[in-house]
Amino acid sequence: MLKEITDLVNICDSFERELVEEMINSAADYVRAVVAMETVAANVRGLEGAAFREERTSADKSRSMVHNSFISLVNSVNRLCDKKKLSRVYTGGEERRAYGDFAMEIVRTIFEARN
Repeated sequence: MLKEITDLVNICDSFERELVEEMINSAADYVRAVVAMETVAANVRGLEGAAFREERTSADKSRSMVHNSFISLVNSVNRLCDKKKLSRVYTGGEERRAYGDFAMEIVRTIFEARN
């Protein structure tokens, strides 16, 4: 996956590179939104009743919006790959969870490859 992204970036203009960078950053945003949602779900703050439901609903809405943005960016980058006649960066299914797993894969790969 990192190779496909690198191959793509190497032949892109600055606008296209920004799109790829935005997808990568969006992957990190989605992972963070999942962590925030799960923290609320675990009720770390010890909220009760309406306050807990409100916090959980807000976190879920935020996570969903970030996820939708990530999915849209992945699909845009894949169209860019098609245009450039390169392997797609995402080859998973259309299920939302598969896109989420891809976001985590991007973040994990970058984290493990850091210097």
